[in-house]
Amino acid sequence: MKKILLIAFGLLFLIPSTNALAAEGGLLNNKPFKDNAGLEYYQATDNDISTSIRFGWYQMNIVTYTFEQPVEIDSYKAYSGLNSAVYYYDSNNVLLHSTVAADNRTNVRTYFSAPLQGVKKITLRPTSGNSTDWFEFDVFGTEQIANLISGKTINIGTSLDETLRTAPKLTDGSVSGREDLKPGEMYWYKFAGEKDISGYWISRYNGNEINWFMRFYDKEKNLIQTINPVVSSGTSPYVSIPTVKKVAYFSVHHNRTLDSAYNELEIYGVTSIDSIHAPVTDITETHTHNSINLEWNNPTATNFTGTTIKINGGIERNLTKETNTFSSINLTPETSYKYEITAKYTDGNSEVKSITVITDSPPEPIGEVIDLSATATHEKVNLSWTLPQTDELKHVNIYRDVVTETSLLDTLLGISTAYAAETKIFETNGTYFNDLTVNEQTTYEYTLTTTSTEGVESEGITTEVTTPKAPAPEIVGGGYEKDPVTGDFTYYWTEPTEGEVKILVGGTEYQKVAAASKQIVIPASDMKYTAFGDPNVTLIPIALNGEEGAPIKPPLDGIGSPDSIENVDVPFSATDLLKSGMGLFIVIAPFVLLALSFLLVPKLRFLLVQAFTKKEHRAERKRRFESETREREERQKRDRAERAERQQREKTEREQREQRERAERKDRLHFTEKTIGSKGSRESVIVKAERVPKERKERAVRQSRSPRGKTERAARERTPRTERGFN
Repeated sequence: MKKILLIAFGLLFLIPSTNALAAEGGLLNNKPFKDNAGLEYYQATDNDISTSIRFGWYQMNIVTYTFEQPVEIDSYKAYSGLNSAVYYYDSNNVLLHSTVAADNRTNVRTYFSAPLQGVKKITLRPTSGNSTDWFEFDVFGTEQIANLISGKTINIGTSLDETLRTAPKLTDGSVSGREDLKPGEMYWYKFAGEKDISGYWISRYNGNEINWFMRFYDKEKNLIQTINPVVSSGTSPYVSIPTVKKVAYFSVHHNRTLDSAYNELEIYGVTSIDSIHAPVTDITETHTHNSINLEWNNPTATNFTGTTIKINGGIERNLTKETNTFSSINLTPETSYKYEITAKYTDGNSEVKSITVITDSPPEPIGEVIDLSATATHEKVNLSWTLPQTDELKHVNIYRDVVTETSLLDTLLGISTAYAAETKIFETNGTYFNDLTVNEQTTYEYTLTTTSTEGVESEGITTEVTTPKAPAPEIVGGGYEKDPVTGDFTYYWTEPTEGEVKILVGGTEYQKVAAASKQIVIPASDMKYTAFGDPNVTLIPIALNGEEGAPIKPPLDGIGSPDSIENVDVPFSATDLLKSGMGLFIVIAPFVLLALSFLLVPKLRFLLVQAFTKKEHRAERKRRFESETREREERQKRDRAERAERQQREKTEREQREQRERAERKDRLHFTEKTIGSKGSRESVIVKAERVPKERKERAVRQSRSPRGKTERAARERTPRTERGFN
C-alpha cells in the first residue's frame, strides 16, 4: 500500500499543468501574429499551451509579427507540433535565420550560437506540404536597432559644439520641410553617451552623394569614419552600414558653393530594449467644421507608459498606453489646430510627433423659427413659434436672460432694444414652451435658435416680454360657524392658500394667520358686533408680495346670517331704485334751481359792484392803513416817553426815601446815646430805642393807607425833629 502511494505522489510531478510550459516575458508576450488578410492570432503568445494556431493545406499557412524597430534576438522558446518552422527577416526582408522544429514540445529557452542582429520580422509556418500547430512561441533579446535622434534637436554650426541655429525639421518625421545649410556650415549632434551606429535614413533636398559627407567622432572629437550618404529609397526604413562603435558625435555637411538642404535625417544604432524611446506612428485624422478625430499606433516597447496630447501648445490630456485615439469637439470652424502626441517612458524620456489639422468651413444654418410670440402672466410666460420647413432640424434651443439695465439712449428715446439671451434653459423640437420659473414684474429676454443635424446653430431671433404684477388675492368660499355650546366663532375660506389672511374684529386688527390654514377660531369673549347684531369680522387676504386684497365680511355658513341685513327682502330692485331716483330728480330740479337763484343773485350782484369799485376801495384802504400806522407809531412813542418819565420819577422817589431812612437811623442812634445816663437804666433805654422804630413804622403804615394818613405823614416830615418830642 505504501508503494502505491509513493508512486501516485511521484506521478503528480510528471503531469504538466496548463501553463507550466507557457512562454512568458519575451518580446512577443501577448502580442498578435497576423495572417495575410490582417487577422490577428494570440494563441501562440497567450501563455496558454491549451490553445494553438492551426496550419494546414486548406487553412492559413503563414502568420507574421513585425517589430516597430529592428531588434537583436539571442534566444527563443517554442512549443509546437510536427513540421513547424520559424523564419527571421531584417528590414530589407532578407532572411537572417530559420529553424525547423520536429515535434518540439519542451518550450525550453534555446540560445542562438550568435545573436541575430536587426531582426524586423518573424514568421511562423508549416514546412512545405504539411500541417501543424503552434501552441506557444516567444523570442528574447536585450538590444534592438532604433532611430537614435527621433525628435531630437539637431544643431547647425561651422564646427562641433558650435550652435548658430537649430534644425528641428530634420527630425520631425515629415519630409515636407527642409533645413538649409550655407557653405561652410554643417548639421551636428552629440549623443548622451557612446553609441554603436549601424545605419541611417535621409531625404535630400538637393545635391549629389559626392557633395555630402557624414562623419562620426568619438567623445574626444576624433574622427572615426566618413561616408557619402545615399538617399534612402522604397520602404526600407534605413540604409545599413558596418557598425561604427563608440560614436559620441556625428556631423553632416556639403562642399557646394550654394545653399543645400536635407528634408529629413535619421541615425540608427543598437540600443537596449528598455531604453527605446520611439514616438507614435501612423497618425491619421478626420475632421468636420467643429470636430477633429485622431488615431495612431502606440510604441510596442515594454517601457512605454502612455501618451500626452497637447493642443496648440496649451491644453494637455493624458492617455493610457492602451489608448490610441483622441477626439476634440465644439471647435471653431476654419481654424488651425496643432496636436502634439508625446510618447512617455518609464525612465522619464519622451518622444513627440505632431500633426496640424484645419477645421472645415461651417455649413449654412437651416433657418430660424418664424412667428415667434410671447404672452405673459404674473406666474408664467408662454412662447409659441413655427418651425422652419426642413428635414435637417435637430432641435430648437431656448435661451433666457433677465433684462436688468437699459441704455441711456434707449431711456431718452423711450425705446427698448432686445439683445440675444445667453443662458440656455431648454431645447425642444416642438412649437411651444411654457416657462413656469418666472417672477412677477420682471422683464425677460428670450432667444430661440435652431440646430441642424450637422450641429450648426443659427444666430437666433429674440423677443422681450414683461410679466405683470400679480393680481390682488381674493377670499373665496368664505363663511363662519358659531359653536352652539361655547359661542365661539370659526371663520373659514377655501382660497387663497398662499400668503396670509388678516382678521379684523370691530375694525381693529385681531390676528394674521397663514392662508394655508384656511380657518381661524375667534372666542366669544373677543367678538364685536355691528349695530344690526351681526359679528363685526372682516377678512383681508395678503399675497406673498405683501399686497392686500379686497376685505370681505363672510356670511354665516357661507350663505349669510338669517338676522343679517344682507338677507332682508325688499320689494324693488336696484334698477327700480335708480329709475325712481331719476324721476324724482326731474320733478324737483326746477325748484332747486329757483332756490339757488335766490341764493346766488345777491352774491353775483355784490361781486359785480365790487369789481367796479375795487380800485377806489383799494386807495381808501391804503390811506386808512397809512393813517392807522402813523397813529400807532405816535401812540407807541408817547407810551415809551411816559414809561421813561415814570421810571425816572420812581427812581428819584426811591433815592429820596432811602436818603431819609439813612438820616432817621442816624438820629435814633444819636438820641439813644444822649439819654443813657439821665433816664433809667441802660437796658430800658436800649429797649425803648429798639421799640420806637417798630412803633413808628407801624404807625406810618397805618397812616399811608388813608388820605389822612398821607397828609399827616407829610406834615410831620415837614415839622422839625425837635418839635416832635425828640429833645
